[in-house]
Formats: sequence, C-alpha cells, structure tokens
Amino acid sequence: MTSPMSQSFIEILTTIMICGIFAGAVPLMVRLWHDDLPGVEKPMWSWSRTTAGRERAYMRALPTLVAGLGLLAIGFASNLVIPGDTGRWIQLVAFGVMLFVVIPTSVLITWFNRPKALVPPHMRQEHGYLKARRTR
Repeated sequence: MTSPMSQSFIEILTTIMICGIFAGAVPLMVRLWHDDLPGVEKPMWSWSRTTAGRERAYMRALPTLVAGLGLLAIGFASNLVIPGDTGRWIQLVAFGVMLFVVIPTSVLITWFNRPKALVPPHMRQEHGYLKARRTR
C-alpha cells in the first residue's frame, strides 16, 4: 500500500513527465507535418523489409499518437486540478479515447496509410506498409 502523500507525488510526477514529453514532441510533429524534419528520407516505393521503410511507416502515425498523448496530458492534469471524481472521469475518458480511437487509427495509418487527412501531406501519396510489402 502506498500512502496518500506518495500517491499524490507519483500522480504529480507522472503528469509533469507526460506534459513535458508532449511539449517536446509538438514542435517536432509540426516540422514533420511541414516536411521540415531532417533525417526523414524521401519516399521509397519498394521498402517492404528495410528498417528505413518501417521507420517511415511509423513516422506517418506519429502526429496522431502525439495528439493522443496530448489527450492523456489533459486527462492527467484535470485529475490534479479538478477536485472530486470529475477529474478522475476526465482522465478515464481521455485514456479510453487513446486506447480505443487513437491507437487503432495509428495502426491504420501505419498499415494502410488511411485516413489520408491524418497523414502528413508529403507522405499521403505513399503506399501503406502492408501494400508495400506485397508489391515488392
């Protein structure tokens, strides 16, 4: 069992870490969205089993995952700021949206490059990971 004081400290520390990671990731995702991130190579059409191809497929889903991390940051912060069970419910809803909406959408973006509106504009013309594996 943990004491209420140590549990509160852990919640505060977790909130600070999630908010810090989110704050550091947002500028990188803006640069990725605008094709201004160095180290992201140009499209490769037959990269089915290469490490660079897998990384590029994962890069397409990163903006969606960072948005989900923002939801988690809001949920954790609301749990600290809003008294009573309301903050806990907001945190639970944010976690549910992350688990049942953001993660499956990120998998769809990685595997099929769909929905196109959530893919960075310069990566929308590429094949999804599964189609690229089949066409090789």
